[in-house]
Parts: sequence; C-alpha cells; structure tokens
Amino acid sequence: MIWIIGSGNMAYEYAKVLKYKKLNFTVVGNRKSSCKAFNKKTGLEVVNGGVENFLLDNPTLPKYAIVCVNIDKLCKVTTKLIEFGVKKILCEKPGSLLLGELIKMNTLSRLKKVNLYIAYNRRFYGSVIELKRKINKDNGLKSLHFDFTEKSIKIKNLKHSAFIKSRWLIANSLHIIDTAFYLAGMPKTINVSKIGKKLNWHPNSSIFVGSGITTRNILFSYNANWNVPGNWKMEFMTNKKRYILEPIEELYEKKAGLEKKIIKNKKNFDIMFKPGLYEMISSFNKGNYLNFCSIKDQIKLIKLCNRIAGY
Repeated sequence: MIWIIGSGNMAYEYAKVLKYKKLNFTVVGNRKSSCKAFNKKTGLEVVNGGVENFLLDNPTLPKYAIVCVNIDKLCKVTTKLIEFGVKKILCEKPGSLLLGELIKMNTLSRLKKVNLYIAYNRRFYGSVIELKRKINKDNGLKSLHFDFTEKSIKIKNLKHSAFIKSRWLIANSLHIIDTAFYLAGMPKTINVSKIGKKLNWHPNSSIFVGSGITTRNILFSYNANWNVPGNWKMEFMTNKKRYILEPIEELYEKKAGLEKKIIKNKKNFDIMFKPGLYEMISSFNKGNYLNFCSIKDQIKLIKLCNRIAGY
C-alpha cells in the first residue's frame, strides 16, 4: 500500500501514475472541498480530515508515502509521518521554505532511519534523461548557463501567502536551479550579484546574476531578471555541441554552422502524465534513489538559494 497525503492537483497527478501502474494506494486529504473535487475528478475515494486524524486510527504502515500538501504544510506533515513510523517518504519540493525546518527534518529522519527524498520531477523529464545521455556521449559537460526569470505579473496575483511569494526563488525557481546543478554538480565557488529592487511580492531582490565552477570543474553562469518578460531556459555546452532546454520539456541541439534542431523524445510518458512523474515514481517504487535529491542534499541546495536570493 502507498499513501498519497494531499488531495490537490499534485495528488491527482500522482494518482494517475499509480493507477496506471496498478499500484494500491490510499489518498488522504484535509479540506472537504478538496477531497470532494478529487473524488469528482478521479472517481477515487479520499480519506478526509487530515493526516493527524488518519493516523489516529493506527493504519498499517505503507510501503512508502508521497507528501504533496500545500507548500507551507510539507514539513509538518512529513514530520508526522516520520514520527508515526513511515520509513520511506517522497516529499514534494522544497520540503520547507526554511533552512531550520529542513535541518530538523534531516536530524529526525536520520534518527528514525527513514529514506526521505525531495521530489524533483524535472530530473526525470525525457528531455533531461536524453540530455544526460548526449552529454556522456560527448565526453562530458564543459559549461552551462541558465535563466530562471519568473513572470512577475502573474505571480503577484496568485493566491499563495505573502510569505511563500517572498521566498519564490525557493518555492518555484528552485526547479531550474536544481536541474542545473544536478547535471553539473554543486558549486564549489560562486560569485553572486543581486539587486535589491523591491517587488511588491518579493522584497529581497529582483535581478540575479552569478557565475562560478562546480565540484566537477564545470563553469556555470546564470542571469534572471524578474522585472521584465522572460522565461526559464538552460544551455549546456560540451566540446562538440550546445544543448538547449527551452521549454525544459524539449531538448534542442546545435552544431557549429547549423540551425538548432529538436531531439525527439521516444517515450510518451511525459505526454500521458505530468512530465517526469512516471519515471520518478517507477524509480522510487523500485528503491532506486540514484537520481533523487536526499534531504541532506536539499539542505545544501537551500543554503545556496538563500545566498543567491539574499534571504
């Protein structure tokens, strides 16, 4: 048995994959309206009343739990599951917006001997998997550049709390930052520049520029400006080619003197389901954690993001 904790959009996406793979699972929701909407959308029953009430009935421990509640509840819910005795947990990113909470969660998971991982589905995109293969074929990555520009006009009107918006680089841009350093290695040196022009929803900074070298001796740079139109983009350079992810779901390659061309994804799972989710769940279900972000690695990543954003 698998537990999905949460009944929102991400819970629905996870349920689609688990149902397709014919895996037994239980969905635990909190708000009645969300549970009802999930049932109407999927035809699946939802245990409502929240995870605390669910655990009061002393249910049999699951093979693993997937935590996909609201971002500000991720840490609390995951902690409850660890304390209850669940030994394998996949928690939606970022786990917490606060470094201190992640450190406490890491300490507890180690004490209770829990396999706790953060769900970065972009690591499992068909485009990213193919990019890894291409990079290896070209004898390795030499440099990369990425842009995590956010659409400020849309974000300021989202229903997220002011606190979540004020940590938006962790709440959302982290998708791109993680993918970049997952493929290139974490920075061993980094030069950070940021301009503290205040946005109504993000008072710390709005322009981010930086560069450095990773633990794999790969040069990197990034540039994001949240004041002007833009989008996420990643470029990876080998000795032979430039590979481009723009959008991240699509991989392009460019050789000297030629126009860039798209690399077709032979698998259709990124079309059938939310991109990356099928491959991610397949690996997690098998206990293959090689391409997952551990809670320990997440702490390192959040420390980096705090520095990039000036939190």
